[in-house]
Parts: sequence; C-alpha cells; structure tokens
Amino acid sequence: AHDVRFYLAVAYHELGDMKAAEQELRRIPAASDRYEDARINLGQLLYETERPEEAAAAVESLLEVDNNNARGLRYLIELYEVMANYPKALEYAQRLVQSDPGNDEYLYRLAWVYEKGGERDQAITVLRKVLEMNPDNGPALNFLGYTFAERGENLDEAEQLIKMEGASLAQKLKGIVAKARDQLARAQAEIDRVFVAEHTERA
Repeated sequence: AHDVRFYLAVAYHELGDMKAAEQELRRIPAASDRYEDARINLGQLLYETERPEEAAAAVESLLEVDNNNARGLRYLIELYEVMANYPKALEYAQRLVQSDPGNDEYLYRLAWVYEKGGERDQAITVLRKVLEMNPDNGPALNFLGYTFAERGENLDEAEQLIKMEGASLAQKLKGIVAKARDQLARAQAEIDRVFVAEHTERA
C-alpha cells in the first residue's frame, strides 16, 4: 500500500499537483520501507515550492528514525549550503563523516563545506586527511593544489598535486577504456561463437 501511495505522489508531482503529492508523501509512516524515499522526495517538493525550512524539517525527521541515513545527511548538507546556513551544513557534514569515518568521499564533502563557509585553513587540514586516506582522490588533489596556487603558498606542492590529479584522472580513463575494450572483445567472441554454431548446424 505504501508503494502505491509513493508512486501516486510521484505521479502527482510530475503532473504539477504539488498539494496532492505532498499529502500522499506525508501519509507514508516511519515504519514503512518507503519512508526514506518519501522524506527525501517531500524535501525536494517543499524546496521546489520555496519552503526550504519545511524541506529541512521533513528530511530531519528521517534522521530521527535513522540517525546515520547517508541520503538524508547528504541532502541536508546540500540544502543548508544553498540556504547559506554553513553552520548547519557543517553539522551534518561532520555527522556524515562520523557515520563512516573511513569514507574519503564523505571527508572530502566536509572539506568542501569548510571552504564554502570561509574556513579555508580547516578545509586544507581536512583535504590532507583525505589524501592520507586515499592519495588518488582526484577532486581532493585538484582542490588542494588550486587552493595553494590561489593563495600563492606551497607552490611546488601545488604544482605536484595538480599533476597528480591529472595522472589520477588519466589512469581512471585508461581503466574505463580498458573495460570497454574487454566488453567489446567478449561481445565479439560471443557473436563469433553463435555464428560458428549456426553454420555448423546447417552443415
């Protein structure tokens, strides 16, 4: 029943009937497997209708049920950034990191919030931790390198970081290309196998 209500809300949303969509989303209870989707969608709907504070409250209610819900935490970080409420964005970014301390992407997100909030020194400290955790984190290499360059500080390190970011990206692209070539080779081998099998049967 909750799946039906959720998809009905999505349909109302797509048709532009925001009031009906909101009503359906609010009717999905916390015990439902659809609660996470409902709260995130409700937050998006409320933001679209220029009610950002209500959007935040809708998603924060999800965290009352699941304190470490990554989707909810990420959504609130982005929402409070858009609202230029950096202390709240920082609060949720720190909670996101605490939910999974070994996740370098979450740590990078924290650095970005520090930067947006004007705390560049803190951002740099966190970026160094990101690179200790994952030396190939391209966005962190790029962010830290260009931050040093803009400040005119640690220019040799800045140049090296930017080069490393380029090398990291190139390596990722090589991996993507290699995977695509492998898939193509497998597909061609399957085509050849079917072709041979068909002609053998006809013979």
